[in-house]
Amino acid sequence: MRLLELDLNLTGEQALAECQRRGLVVASRRELAGRVGSRHWHLRIPGRAGTLELSEWQGRVWVKVHPLREGAWAAAMARDLADHTMPAQQQPTRGRVVGADARGSEPAR
Repeated sequence: MRLLELDLNLTGEQALAECQRRGLVVASRRELAGRVGSRHWHLRIPGRAGTLELSEWQGRVWVKVHPLREGAWAAAMARDLADHTMPAQQQPTRGRVVGADARGSEPAR
């Protein structure tokens, strides 16, 4: 598996709430280096290996899964979150899947 990065069609608060509803807990919370005003969380499933990274900055919300932190669940969770949509009246101005197709491979950059 390569690095997986997917934009979400959710606000940061909605994405965090969806993660918590699915059993994830916040392992760490900080600001991304060089991105003043950003929010970045590491989310885990208690008792299991793996980390899902959730970030929000300038209206963009995305998740990342590093290859060595997949834990046999994080990539599937990231894809599930990317497929999740909110009611049209609450949708942010950004939100699309980037970096991987449905098979999990990444396009050439």
